[in-house]
Parts: sequence; C-alpha cells; structure tokens
Amino acid sequence: MNIWNDTQGASDKKYVVQTSEKVIQRCMLMTTDPGDLVVDITCGSGTTAYVAEQWGRRWITCDTSRVAIALAKQRLMTATFDYYKLAHPEQGVGSGFVYKTAPHVTLGSIANNEPSATETLYDQPEIDKTKVRITGPFTVEALPAPVVKPLDDVSDLEDNTAKHTDWKDELLATGILGRNGSKIEFSRVETLQGTKFLHVKQGNQISDAQIETVEVSKTAIPKGTISEKSAVIGKYAVSNLFAGDFFTKTKLTDEANTADDIFSKLNGSQMAISITIDSFAAGLSGKLQNGDTVSILVTNKDTKDTVIPGELKYVKVITTTTAGGVDKDSVKANDDGSYELPSTITLLVSTEQAKQLAGYEPDSTMQAALIYRGDNATAQKFLDAENEYLTKVKAGTVKSGTNEPAQIVAENRTGGTEHE
Repeated sequence: MNIWNDTQGASDKKYVVQTSEKVIQRCMLMTTDPGDLVVDITCGSGTTAYVAEQWGRRWITCDTSRVAIALAKQRLMTATFDYYKLAHPEQGVGSGFVYKTAPHVTLGSIANNEPSATETLYDQPEIDKTKVRITGPFTVEALPAPVVKPLDDVSDLEDNTAKHTDWKDELLATGILGRNGSKIEFSRVETLQGTKFLHVKQGNQISDAQIETVEVSKTAIPKGTISEKSAVIGKYAVSNLFAGDFFTKTKLTDEANTADDIFSKLNGSQMAISITIDSFAAGLSGKLQNGDTVSILVTNKDTKDTVIPGELKYVKVITTTTAGGVDKDSVKANDDGSYELPSTITLLVSTEQAKQLAGYEPDSTMQAALIYRGDNATAQKFLDAENEYLTKVKAGTVKSGTNEPAQIVAENRTGGTEHE
C-alpha cells in the first residue's frame, strides 16, 4: 500500500476547500515536465495554478465563482518564487531545470564493486539565489452571466431604459480611457431614439415594415438613393442590408436570384452545372454571391497555360455549395461562429458551355474571377454579350476561341464607370 502520510489539509486557507500545495506538487512533478500545459477546471483558491507557476508549467484555470477567480488572481499576483537554473537558458523553461542528483547505492553494486547509479531529484532543482521570480503575464477572462427570460416576455422596455440610463450616466461620469493614460471626456451624452435593428438577407423580399423614411441633409445622401417607398417595397435585396442603409438601384432587384428561384425557371435552353475550384476556399470562398457575373480561368495541368475561353468570359453564378451539400442561401454559422467554406460553384450555362466545362475537368484546373455585382439590368448586358458570341460560334461566323464577347462598361455604385 502506498500512502502519503506526510500530507494534510492546507494551512493558512484562503478558500474553504483549499487543497494542500504538497499534494498538487507531487502529482504535477510525476506527470508533467517544465513548459507543459496544466488545466484545472475547478479553480477554487488557485492552488493548481500557483504550483504550476512555481514549477515552470503553463496553466489554465477556471471557475463558475467570481470570488474564486478573484482569490486566485490575488494569490498569483502577490506570490514570489525561487529562480531555478535552466538546463539550456537560450531555449527557455521548456528545456527543463538543472536538478540535484544523488548516488543510488545497492547491495549488488557494493558486492560487485560497481559504480553506483545516479538518481535525478526532480523535486530539488538548483536555485539561483541572486534572482527572485514572480508570476508571469496572464489574463483574466469572463463570459456574461446568462439571463433567462420567460417565453411570453417579448420586450422589457422598462428594464432596457433603466440600463441605457445607467450606461449613459457612467459614460458621462468616467469618460473613455485610452492608451498611455489618455482620456476622452464628454460634456453631454444623449440617448438617440431609433427603431429596432433591421436586417434583410440577400435574396429576401423587402416589406413596408422594414423601411423607415427619414429627413437628412442632401450632402449626406449617396448618389442614386431612392426616395419613394413604392419603388422599394416588393423588391429583393441584391446583398445583405442593415439598419441605416440607404436604398439605391444597385442594391435592389426585381427577382429573388436565390438558387431555388433560378432552378424553378430552367426551361431547357439553359442548365445548372457545378464545378470544383481547387483554390476556391483560399480565394473567393464565401465572397461570391448569387447573381454575380464571373469569368472562368482555365489552366492546363501539363503546359501551365492559362486562358479565359470566350465561351466562359461572362457566366452567371447561381450559388456556392459546401462540401456537405449546403447552398449559400441555407448555410448557417457553426457553434464557434465560423462558417463552412464552399467547395463548388454552380453556374447558369448553355449546353455548349456545359460541355466545354466538363471537357476541362480531367486535365485542367479552373478559377473564378468576379466581373460584376449589381443590378440585374447591367448584369444582363454581360450575359447578352456572351449569348451573342455563343450564337456566332454556333452559326460558324466566329471560330471558337478567336474572338471574345464585347467588352462591357457598367455603371458602378458610386455613379462612375467600372470596366471589366
């Protein structure tokens, strides 16, 4: 039976269930090396973190009690430790310490006149008495306490108003502290009366309830802003819209442009085809939107030559799809707030374009270059130019690859021109 009969409860307790440092020390020295990470999910008074800091281990400790965290923080910030000599100072604490050693003499070594073995005493590192060590830099982080509200409690305006008043008074009294002791002080803080946050996702239809009419200075209105509500209601958002956004022609469209909307309108003259783009996740992944106009760059795997075939200069994006088969319209955030990256792009193409794309798959790699994003009328100009080129190729008046579709000059969102 192996019993530690030289340990007892911690003396000079700072916490009601504080563990003896000697117990934690022995467990830590038996199972870890200097530089290892030690995690304690029940912080208490911070004994594990304290011992880990003492013996050159990295540590993470957590607790549901703010009192426990405060005690551990105070304990670590006021602690001093012996400075142990490093085995390789240039490599840091991860190289280990210089330990004392002791001879291990046995009856066999005496009888056979053999040199005794040397034992390393891992609980007795050599101390540099010219130095004193303190706790290294660490951070204290916390999550907001969860608040449970009844399901039938839709809005608690009184509570929100009280909180806003407290925040306003605190901001007025303390100001905002900056770097190097700088401080921003306010002579007056007023509450801005507004509406609830509104958000319209790309492809969603805009309703009257999502529109607010405001009076602003002419100099503050972007060029092309729509002033009539009737010109906005029933339209679809080209991209995500947020509270405070002005409505312009380039932000609205008469069609939803969602994948389902486009799929439902396929009539045989065009088809949807998905292609895998090797560098998609590292490039335009997550940035392409439904309805974008792109050019397809094709690189031959053998010759490394890259071209933009005339048949694929202006192509419409239907959607992007993740490896799990989720379209951009339906993709949702992961638990950590990140999103699964798309791996394929679905395009709206003719039969000839589909055959050409399929032919490139075995011996070529493909990339997508964004050409235009905006209102449908301008986007259609690019597609019309492409269709005209395809018609000439099919009729034999233009040889495939010898001439490209006409260059398009599109009005951009600031009112100037944007050249492809």
